[in-house]
Amino acid sequence: MIIFLFECNLVQDPVEVFQTAAARGHLHIIKWLYEDKGILNTGDAFYFAAENGHLDVLKYLNEKEQRADSYHVALNAAAGSGSLETVQWLHYNTRAGCTYRAMDVAAGMGHLELVQWLHDTRTEGCSALAMYYAARNGHLETVKWLHSNRSEGCHVLTMKRVAERGNLEMIKWLHANRHETFNLDGVMDAAAALGDLRILQWFHENRDEGCSTFAMDQAAENGHLEVVKWLHEHRTEGCTQRAMNDAAINGHLEVVKWLHLNRSEGCTTLAIDGAAGNSHLKVVKWLRCHRSLGCTPLALELLFSKSRRLDTAVFLFSEFPECRTFHLGPVFEVAWVEIVQWLLERAPSALEGCILRVKAWNWHVCEWLEQTNWRRVSTDSIFSFWERS
Repeated sequence: MIIFLFECNLVQDPVEVFQTAAARGHLHIIKWLYEDKGILNTGDAFYFAAENGHLDVLKYLNEKEQRADSYHVALNAAAGSGSLETVQWLHYNTRAGCTYRAMDVAAGMGHLELVQWLHDTRTEGCSALAMYYAARNGHLETVKWLHSNRSEGCHVLTMKRVAERGNLEMIKWLHANRHETFNLDGVMDAAAALGDLRILQWFHENRDEGCSTFAMDQAAENGHLEVVKWLHEHRTEGCTQRAMNDAAINGHLEVVKWLHLNRSEGCTTLAIDGAAGNSHLKVVKWLRCHRSLGCTPLALELLFSKSRRLDTAVFLFSEFPECRTFHLGPVFEVAWVEIVQWLLERAPSALEGCILRVKAWNWHVCEWLEQTNWRRVSTDSIFSFWERS
């Protein structure tokens, strides 16, 4: 294929082809480009080969003295590949250099043997990001080695990022062995949002940063009922109306019920509006029976802009008179004839001044519109647009 593209003059940037072949380790293509096509500008091929650990490609390019402009940090790239053999070859056979980034990246990928070799052989060292990357990615042995053998320390966000990934063992080790003043703002809130009760309980028992109402709000929004219950029993921050609103919007009926029975914050009209918009009809019906706030025209506007479920629309229209004065905006997309029929029968004002947008291939709807006094005003490659005659 490559030969065909070159023969037909379809290759606009041969340097990019060279670099891609190097990154993927296609030595036969590289030889053909260099020896048969005479392409001597290899760009950053040397760097890309190092980055992906393709030692045979590196040896060939080095032999031809085709080294990248970024040759001076090729060891950084090779460290990222995790190939100790490649790093060692570059060190002993070329003048390729590196920075502290080499050890940082190797540590972050858990390549402990490579980290140890860089420590013993090179002088660039690392930064506090080495332990940060290693901890965040769950490489405990690498973290322990850095702790015992390096002095750069640990980034202040390390424990927070580890908590976000749910690695309790790493959190315990950092807490017991490192003495940085970690930035843990919002860490319990984030754990609650993720539904990670283990992390939440540990921070509650072992640290004093605490949480905010955001914790229960987010746990409720994401349907983590056990976390909501635990926060209610063990913390004093409570929640806001957002908890029930967002639980309803996302269809978490059991969370909504629990909040109704056990918390006093309640909800707003946004609960039914949002639940209706996502067609969570069971939630809408429950709220109708147990809460007194009702909804607004936004309920039907959201519903018809998203799911367009007629069963939900029928229930809203019959049970909530306050939501009937809705409008569907300047453009309304239609996929089913039944939707337009229902709107024309029950809420014709919702379509006043409204352009209907229909997929051009939806001949059934287009034909029906044409037969019922709608006029096609324009068409593009995807949609046809209709207005009332």
